Amino acid sequence: MRNKWNKNYLRIGVIFTVSLCIAIIFNQVIHGWRVIFNVIGRIFSALTPFIIGIIIAYILSPVMTYVRQGLAFLVSKISKKLDYDKAHKRVKGWAVFVTIVFFITLITVFLWLVIPHIYQSLKDLVDSFPGYVESVQAWIDKIFSKNEALEGRLTEALNYVEDNITTIFESKIMPNMDTIVLNVSSGIVVGVKAVFNFLIGIIVAVYLLYSKNTLIAQAKKFVYLFFSKKTGNKILEGLSYANSVFGGFINGKILDSLIIGIICFIFTSAFGMRYAVLISVIVGVTNIIPFFGPFIGAIPGALLALMDDPMMFIIFIIFVLLLQQFDGNILGPLILGDSTGLSGMWVLVAILVGGDLFGVAGMILGVPVFACLYALFAVMLRDGLRNKNLSSDTEDYHLLKGFDEETGEPIYRDKHEKRQTLKKRKKKHFYDKMLKKKQADGGIAMAKGCYSTNQILEWMGYFAQKMEVSPEKIKLLDICGKMKNVIPVVETHKRVIIFADEAHEDLFYDLWERGFGELDMWYSTGIEVNALVKKSKVKEAINHKLTEPTVIFVLNENTRESYRIGMKNELFSKGTIKYVGNEIRAVIMSMLDVDAQDTICLVDAESIAIEAAFVAGDGTIICVENDRGAKETMEDNVKKFGVHNVQIISDLGPENMAKIPVPRLSFIVANKHLEEDIARLLEKNPKMKFVLYTLEFNVLSGIKELFEKYNISNLEVTQITVSKTDRKSMLVTQPSPWLITGEVL
Repeated sequence: MRNKWNKNYLRIGVIFTVSLCIAIIFNQVIHGWRVIFNVIGRIFSALTPFIIGIIIAYILSPVMTYVRQGLAFLVSKISKKLDYDKAHKRVKGWAVFVTIVFFITLITVFLWLVIPHIYQSLKDLVDSFPGYVESVQAWIDKIFSKNEALEGRLTEALNYVEDNITTIFESKIMPNMDTIVLNVSSGIVVGVKAVFNFLIGIIVAVYLLYSKNTLIAQAKKFVYLFFSKKTGNKILEGLSYANSVFGGFINGKILDSLIIGIICFIFTSAFGMRYAVLISVIVGVTNIIPFFGPFIGAIPGALLALMDDPMMFIIFIIFVLLLQQFDGNILGPLILGDSTGLSGMWVLVAILVGGDLFGVAGMILGVPVFACLYALFAVMLRDGLRNKNLSSDTEDYHLLKGFDEETGEPIYRDKHEKRQTLKKRKKKHFYDKMLKKKQADGGIAMAKGCYSTNQILEWMGYFAQKMEVSPEKIKLLDICGKMKNVIPVVETHKRVIIFADEAHEDLFYDLWERGFGELDMWYSTGIEVNALVKKSKVKEAINHKLTEPTVIFVLNENTRESYRIGMKNELFSKGTIKYVGNEIRAVIMSMLDVDAQDTICLVDAESIAIEAAFVAGDGTIICVENDRGAKETMEDNVKKFGVHNVQIISDLGPENMAKIPVPRLSFIVANKHLEEDIARLLEKNPKMKFVLYTLEFNVLSGIKELFEKYNISNLEVTQITVSKTDRKSMLVTQPSPWLITGEVL
């Protein structure tokens, strides 16, 4: 009999061997870290041209984009044979060429115009420095003549400063400046390696700029190769955010600092200050460093002004303070905007930590790097809280004391805030309360004290006469004993009469919370029309609780006479969902033909589900969301728009199908489960009507066979094409979906 091999022994052996290897490698790293860092340093040294090229390409990328768009526009206007899209493809090479020429010209102009002036300023400063020292020495002798000890110490300090500064200028700065100016003037290149790296960097930048889209596409392929679609989407979103932060901050800071330097040069030249170019360059360059940059740049400039003329020193200090106020409050926000999203405290932390770890480069790049890490942590925090069914809004935690361990409800210090959070608990117990009322009334579905049909019509006639408007212009909403979409109705109708009862005691507060505080309203407690009617703003009645049947007329002058389908996408919650265009959604809503009492099922159709919920105020919208992120976004939209007739389920499995009402119609965004979804929906309603949405031709080509298999008749296919102009008046074509309709007769 053979002994059986225990796989656990193999697993333990493999783990032990791998752990031993890691320990040996770690030990070698610890003992040979200098060698390792030396190798890493050599690698980076070898890659210096490519690093320079990447930096140049990244900085010039937005410049090339604008140049390419401008060239494409000119070519499309000049040539009648080429439209903008074709011209945009043709001019890519020319756009790269113009961008690189512009960059080289800019560098050349800087070297030829600025560096000689800086050299001359430094030379004048060295020549005049002994005179400045003598002036300071005379001032010390005059002021501290009665205190010989202090005078001696100040004289020693002054001599020490003079010796060191003179050494720095004469032995380090000036010889190098002579070399630089000589090289620039005569064209002789001494720093062969530096120039070689720069030239190779230019070549690398040209390649990167020309192949930018291809390289990005290849990078996306690798992302989706090694990660799932969901993780890949998050990675691309994170990289896109990092690019917007880095690009906006770095390019914006360079432009901002250039403008500040030019303004400083104009001012110092106008006032006849010596070393105008030197001071302006220092102010402009140091301005790139956030927060501390203006102060760092002002100190040497102020000292140079002081050595020239004390009065000029005062003028320069006042000018720098005004200049920094202009930069911080006008120019900076205009160019940069809120590119990082960090508060002042986090900016300070990023600069201090980055500067301590990586010097000046860390001070400059610390802010955008920290902004990306901050955004990543914020997303992780939001997702973690949502997984625990907790709010991710910081304002919800301002007055939080804790959570009730039994009910899970938040506990707040302030009673007013606590009222707001109890809404979820009220909704949770609402149907239990209604059930008790039904039992007390002998099974009557309406809550006690609800308005009869005649009373509703009498109230409508009363308000129609009072407002001098036709009754057809008034929307009726009876929510006695029901949970209905009050907020969407008020938001989308100009005149609404709401019939409510004590089950909605915080209705005025809810309306105020959703931004309707300035709306005019008339309300009356009681059933009869001859009851006293009060007029007020919604905000004036937020503390008034409904304790009996109440009729409320709300006038919303900010909306249309009736609801218009096709809401703008920016109104919906931002999440993982990419919403269909509002024009296409309007066509889809028209094809669905939803009525007020409809029950429909929508699969992966988030924004359409919200609009359908608005229309089917007395019906039910069944929203199927397979993706977790889409489900969370849908829940956010339901909460945001205050719709109570949306039922969200994760799939059309047997368990969920048993819980939902029978839908009249189903709208499905075609996916790999299309046939399975159709079969299950037909089991629920054999006379189902279908509307399918797809962008894929292979789905369209197989739909006839699929419909015939399940006896779905009246097949119709409609393709929608929408083209819109963007901010630059360029025509942009949106995806053109096919809408497929059919029904079982």
